[in-house]
Amino acid sequence: MKKIIIFLLLISLAKINAFSVEEITSTVPGEFATSVFPNKIERVKELIEELKKKKGITKEEFISEISNVKEEQRKKIKDLENRIETLTKERVKNLESYKVKIKERIDELGINLNEKQNKALENLYDKINELNKIHTDNYLKYLFQIEEKLLKLEAKAREIESRGIDVSNIELALIEAQEKINELKSKVIEQQSKIYSFTDLKAPLRNYFAQKIEELRNDHQNLRQLIVKEGREVVRKVLEEVKNTLKISTSTPQK
Repeated sequence: MKKIIIFLLLISLAKINAFSVEEITSTVPGEFATSVFPNKIERVKELIEELKKKKGITKEEFISEISNVKEEQRKKIKDLENRIETLTKERVKNLESYKVKIKERIDELGINLNEKQNKALENLYDKINELNKIHTDNYLKYLFQIEEKLLKLEAKAREIESRGIDVSNIELALIEAQEKINELKSKVIEQQSKIYSFTDLKAPLRNYFAQKIEELRNDHQNLRQLIVKEGREVVRKVLEEVKNTLKISTSTPQK
């Protein structure tokens, strides 16, 4: 059992714990997914094209539509915040509940563990789930930092708009970026709610524990790659729209 604990620590330090908020930000459909919002995104795209062609829509109507979509996004962000708070409370109860079930499973299998072995098993269970919480908390911090970057870009859009420049494409890019961040948050919450319960315990224990550690490693490797890739991409797209807007404005005389 001691070797298993050491193995867990080596795996976590060498591979899982590679995630760092500072490292990534230097270079960032779950329960809350909805089929309605993408349709609204498409409608905003249509409105932008209509506004550019001046067909049947005023600038005031476009601004109103953008405001409605942003309000829906704000509600979703609040829903996600509430879910995170609720999940934190639920995890504590679930973790303790599964500890009892693990002991029941040990008895069912007829495995005789002494006090020291039982403690090692409990420590392994605690450590795996602690790592899951630590890493998902880091992912959320990273996504919050991305949102801060988006807020700065939105402030930049307001500054550009004050010069009489059309920022419609920047507005759309910001809305799409926030929606992607909301989707990523949902995936992180889903992973954070996962309890590595050991209730499917099987003999031999050494092989079983190795599989559980590998499961944790794969879960976080896949999620981390997704978050890093998508997080960088959303910021890149908004920055690109800001640059394009400024480029167009300098080559096109403002009316």
